[in-house]
Amino acid sequence: MASFGRILWRWTAGVFAVLAIGLALLFGVFRIAVSHAPEYRQPIEARASEVIGLPVSIGRLDARLGLDGPEVVFNDVSILSEDGTSTLLEAGTAAISLNVTELVLRWRVGWDKVTLEGIELDMGREADGTIRLLGRRLDEFPRDPDRPLPTGEFRVLDSRLVFTDAAVGEKPAEPVVWDLDDVNISLINRRDGLRVSGDFLPPPEAGERVVFWANQLEREDGWRAYAASQALDFAALGRVRELAGLVPAGGRAEIRAWLDGTGKVPTAASIEFDLADVALPAVETVAAHPGVPVVPSDPTVAYRRLAGRAEWDRTNNGWEARIENLDLQRDDRTWRARQVVASSRLEPINGRRQVNLSADFLKLDDLQPLVSRLPGEALRGQIDDLAPTGELRELEVEVESSSEDGTARHQVTVRADLREVSVRPSGKIPGISGLSGRLRSDARGGRFELEGGALEAEFPRLFRQPLAFNRAEGLLLWNAGADGLILIGDGLDLQTADLGLEAGFRIRLADEEQPGSIDLRGKLTNVEVNRAGPYLPVGIIPPKVVGWLDGALVAGSVEQADVRIEGPLRGFPYRDDQGQFEVSFTTTGFDLNYANGWPAAESLTADILFQNEGLSAAIRSGRLHGLDVDEIRVELPDLKLGQLSVKGGLNGPLPEIHGYLMKSPPIRGALDPALSELQIEQGDASLEANLQLPLKDLASRSVEVDVDIKDGILRYADVFDRLTDIEGRLTVKNTDAYAEGLTGKVLDQPIRFDVAPFRDLGVRANMRIDTTGDALIEGLGLPLKRYVSGRTIVTGFLQFPRPGSGNRFWMRYESDLDGLALTLPSPLSKPANLATSFAVEARFPEEGRQDWYMQLGDRMSARMSASTANDQFRFLNATVQGGSLDAQPHGGSGLMVQGHFDEVSVDEWLAVNFTDESTAAGGVPFEEFFTGVDVHVDDLAIIGQHVAGATVQMTEADQAWQIVVDSETVDGTVIVPWDLAGRDRPIVIRMARLRLFDEERDGGGDPVDPNTVPPLEIQVDDFQAFGINLGRVETRVEPLPDGFDVPAIDASGASFVLTGRMRSQLGGEVDRTTLFVEVDSTDLEQTLEFAGFAPSVDTSKARFETDLAWQGGLIPDILAQAEGTARLQLGSGSLTEVKPGAGRVFGLLSVQALPRRLMLDFRDVFKKGFFFDEFGGDFRIANGRAETDNLKMKGRAADIGIIGAVDLVDRQYDQTAVVSAQIGNTLPVVGAIAAGPIIGGGLFVLKEILKEPLREAGQVQYRITGPWEDPIVAKVTDGGGTGTQVSRSDDEPESGGG
Repeated sequence: MASFGRILWRWTAGVFAVLAIGLALLFGVFRIAVSHAPEYRQPIEARASEVIGLPVSIGRLDARLGLDGPEVVFNDVSILSEDGTSTLLEAGTAAISLNVTELVLRWRVGWDKVTLEGIELDMGREADGTIRLLGRRLDEFPRDPDRPLPTGEFRVLDSRLVFTDAAVGEKPAEPVVWDLDDVNISLINRRDGLRVSGDFLPPPEAGERVVFWANQLEREDGWRAYAASQALDFAALGRVRELAGLVPAGGRAEIRAWLDGTGKVPTAASIEFDLADVALPAVETVAAHPGVPVVPSDPTVAYRRLAGRAEWDRTNNGWEARIENLDLQRDDRTWRARQVVASSRLEPINGRRQVNLSADFLKLDDLQPLVSRLPGEALRGQIDDLAPTGELRELEVEVESSSEDGTARHQVTVRADLREVSVRPSGKIPGISGLSGRLRSDARGGRFELEGGALEAEFPRLFRQPLAFNRAEGLLLWNAGADGLILIGDGLDLQTADLGLEAGFRIRLADEEQPGSIDLRGKLTNVEVNRAGPYLPVGIIPPKVVGWLDGALVAGSVEQADVRIEGPLRGFPYRDDQGQFEVSFTTTGFDLNYANGWPAAESLTADILFQNEGLSAAIRSGRLHGLDVDEIRVELPDLKLGQLSVKGGLNGPLPEIHGYLMKSPPIRGALDPALSELQIEQGDASLEANLQLPLKDLASRSVEVDVDIKDGILRYADVFDRLTDIEGRLTVKNTDAYAEGLTGKVLDQPIRFDVAPFRDLGVRANMRIDTTGDALIEGLGLPLKRYVSGRTIVTGFLQFPRPGSGNRFWMRYESDLDGLALTLPSPLSKPANLATSFAVEARFPEEGRQDWYMQLGDRMSARMSASTANDQFRFLNATVQGGSLDAQPHGGSGLMVQGHFDEVSVDEWLAVNFTDESTAAGGVPFEEFFTGVDVHVDDLAIIGQHVAGATVQMTEADQAWQIVVDSETVDGTVIVPWDLAGRDRPIVIRMARLRLFDEERDGGGDPVDPNTVPPLEIQVDDFQAFGINLGRVETRVEPLPDGFDVPAIDASGASFVLTGRMRSQLGGEVDRTTLFVEVDSTDLEQTLEFAGFAPSVDTSKARFETDLAWQGGLIPDILAQAEGTARLQLGSGSLTEVKPGAGRVFGLLSVQALPRRLMLDFRDVFKKGFFFDEFGGDFRIANGRAETDNLKMKGRAADIGIIGAVDLVDRQYDQTAVVSAQIGNTLPVVGAIAAGPIIGGGLFVLKEILKEPLREAGQVQYRITGPWEDPIVAKVTDGGGTGTQVSRSDDEPESGGG
């Protein structure tokens, strides 16, 4: 044994020694060959170029021993273009590992492995699909098809491949460049088969590293492939033409896929997938019309996650596909299916194909994004339109297809449980929402059991909105037999929020041999009429009829309605009686708006019948605008034609009948807006109406209404007073109204109306009234009844415009006023027997507006506009035109008086008692009511005087009235503030001339409260009052809390100056008015003449002053009531003879009556004149008399003393004058002679007192009595009697006193 071991060892050692020596020799030879390797570079380049067909360049050739044995290494290898000018491929290193076994055992050089490292290769695909490598098509490279693929391993390491793909689709587009980096590929060909494996990095946007392998199986032609990636981007993969449309348009995927096959045929596939944010590829939408471009749809995210495992296997006669553990997420929804199986099997003998689909769970709305990938555009469009949603459970579908005689036949069997399935309406297919139930169907028929849940059905061609059922249960059956396809509904129970329906039906669908038919019986329960709108079949009813039904069915309840449809499917609603359609019911509490704009019928009990194409309603009881109805018949014979007929009658109080009519379009059309303001107070009426209303064209309606009125009482706004006792018939036909002999009373005066159309202007109501003056004035609303008397006839009309004419209601009254007397001031005075044309016209241009016109012969006319908005009368403007011209609107607001008047008495008009002045302007302030005056009056009577030819203008100026008067006697301006009550702003009077009261007034009139006197500023350049000229006058009146104060009165002429002051108070404990006047003259004769008095005294120095007081404010009889004093002082001068007619007599200068007498008695003494050195005295004024006892005149020829009184009221003298040479003795004598006379004084007058007796002749006494205008001067005899009397009338009379 030991020797055998030694022998074995020696043999083994010998063998290894031989091998070692051989290998040493071999490697020695290899090293010698390596040293000479560069010498073979060029032959190798030539051989490689010959094999490849392109120039090959080797930078350096080397040999080495590697881990796999000896290697030949090529550095910097390049493949050039055919002309050698450009490089097509570069490899940093190329190594060929020699097969040691071949080299040692067979002494032959063979390669075992080829490795290319760091190459950069450009490849491309042209638009036609041709692959180019190194600038050449693949078929241009030389190859030997009989030469087998050599065994060994071919590797590419750490390389880069740039693939330019120009075949990107059917349309021209930019080529897609794929830049693959870190490419590693291994191809191993062994005796047991071929294996390819590798990995690479796609472009960053395309995903992460891809790993793949493929093995050739031991069985003939069998193979298996695998590929995997952690994150692939579908959008990038879609740029590959072969994958476009097959992979999603967006999203990322983690995929592991296996594929088995034989030859070129795949036999099985398996894929594990987990996809995120999957966007389906865009699809092109086919244009709906020729010429419209095709628009691709935008890719959108269809699934947030799609994961599972899919299997596909080829079977003997078909295929089978399965999806297991499907996990699908869309938005916030997730559903899972355990298994979805689809299979297809073809029987080769009879050519039948059977396709099966089963799924334990499918959610239809989550499958909707996949519809765009289905074949067939029509199918895709149909499914898109239907947009099915909901769930299918335990789904089983079997489709068996066959072809006989070239005709394809399909038999479909379906079983499924439906949960909340919905489809949108499409074409004739209704929409369904919330459908749940069990479906069983095969080629012979089927059934569907409604499970009783909520359901919504949408018939857009029939109903205007979906029908929502709270409960839907029943059985639907269908059967295909000899009679065609029969549909049966059994035990249907449908409940909505508004009604319930219990029904059954049998429908036979039409076929080629016979038309279809329907037989339906049902009943509706608990129907609310006002909610019937959604259930009206508007698709078969004209729109205007639908509109009528919508508005007509206001309210009501139907306990049960019977429904019956029997007849052919075509021809509904059986207008030609080829079938029967009926819905009949009785409704209570029914409100029917039978005609738009008419008052609705309310609380009706009615029998309603829809029969075939028509509708009828028999109203048994109810209310119509508050009136009881006995019977009204409403018919719509053909809903399609829409001809509505309403006939019926009403009885009741006239106000309710009027209200009904005013809400009825024909009456409104004929008489509105006039009758809208008609107020019916009481009466009875009956009404019969016949309405024919074409709902498609209501403008062509026919309406006839008869109204019989009895004991009616009405009022029309504020236009005229109440009409009472109205009786007669009024007929309205469409837009025309008729009446003959309507009678009544207005203001208790008989009136008659005849109503008929008037030309083409509308309806006119002619009227005739036999009225008293009182009634006429009351009807016109004028507060002047006391100034009118008698009776007269008034005719006129009320004009109601035709609808649509744009005109408005208006009316006119006319009369000649014969028999009527007017006692108003001019120009409105008229005796009863004088006929004078009179007309009043009222128009109403718009709602709440009245325009009135009045004409009184050729004396005057007037126009007025007023507002009656909000039931309040408000004056707007008016024009009063004097003369024969028509008054025209003045364009502003307020009252304007203008034109020419023959005679106007302001005093008389102020005396007119307007018993209702407050309503003259509707409560408008005077400054707003009155605008101005521009008149010319031939004879203007004001404040007791007449102004001839006066032009008066009044306008607004700074919140005041500016009154300008121009005449011979008055010329100037008066400014009157609007607010006189505040007494803050004075009335300003500026006159160039002012002449008032040519004659003295009689003191009549009423006292004036000083509290009512406004503040005044007066300036008159030429002032004359009561015939007395005062020259230039200036003064002002200032208000006090209880009266007024005049701090200064200034008047002046050429020879005098007048000053004064005045105060008047009345209120509380104060009742006193004071007046102080002082006059200084430098030429009394001129002053008297200027003032309008006879110049009886001539002196260059004169003063008169008076101080008066009285009670009662501004009383008309001041001279009778005032108390006070007066003083007269004259310097040297003379008495002049007063010539007859020289002027008014200044009554207080009674001495002026003496010269005539003294000239008779003492002609020689006074032949040189009546000269005096001084003249003066004092007066006490009380009880209307001015009394003096010291009035004296010291003359050069004699002294004269006067004592006694002047009656200032009755204008009488009661004085005694003594003419004496001894003035000191004169007054006692006079006092003795005239003992006991009553001495009085006056308020404003100056009393002349001249007391100078004749020195040469002793003492002579004279009595001065009688009126101022013609005093009597009588010499007193020694016995106390009077001698010869002398008066002015003894010679010639003179003008009246002052």
